Amino acid sequence: MKLFIGAHLDDIEIGCGAYLSCLKKRGELDFINKRILILSEGRFNNPIDIRNKRKEAFKINMEKLGIKENEYKILSQRIDTEFHDYQHEIKHYLNKLLKEAQEDEIIEVYFHSADNHQDHQIVNKLVKEIFRPFLVNRLIEFEIPSSNLFNQPGDNFNYYLPFDKEIAEMKQELINSYKDISLFATKDARDINYTLTFNKLQGQKLNKDFCERYNIIYTDNF
Repeated sequence: MKLFIGAHLDDIEIGCGAYLSCLKKRGELDFINKRILILSEGRFNNPIDIRNKRKEAFKINMEKLGIKENEYKILSQRIDTEFHDYQHEIKHYLNKLLKEAQEDEIIEVYFHSADNHQDHQIVNKLVKEIFRPFLVNRLIEFEIPSSNLFNQPGDNFNYYLPFDKEIAEMKQELINSYKDISLFATKDARDINYTLTFNKLQGQKLNKDFCERYNIIYTDNF
């Protein structure tokens, strides 16, 4: 089983969009046992129509990838930016995923790296706390470039997934599903971060224009 855990709507697409697109293109995604958990659909003070549009954008993206409704869950809209106060609720659902995942032979968990976003930090901590003692395979941290203010080649990441222009366009299409859906009072502040998602390998000698960065933790080595 592959588990993908994102703090917010669009995090999975930004962090793992190319990887999922590669699996989709190769026809592998349909045959993988997978679960996607989104912990927050939005803020309390976001208008209901904006929250609904963002949920619909996420569902459309899942359809594009061929991910079925019973393979993903959006937990709650009330915990965005307040993850610290609702850790018990998050842990409850992570434990449910753990129990489900333990029934399969292979377990990989894709989740946020510990970047500068407070919600991402909580997800990183709780996933390691709950899954690390039981896993025999891998925990895989993904990057949200707009929240990673360190942004140095190789910082906290030990694996690079380079991809070509076709996959880049597939990933961009997923991200563009959220375009012009306002998150803040001044339009969509994330618009400026879309191009950063395709993080070029400055200082790295790879003959690729685009890549995603991951940190793979081999849990059986600890």
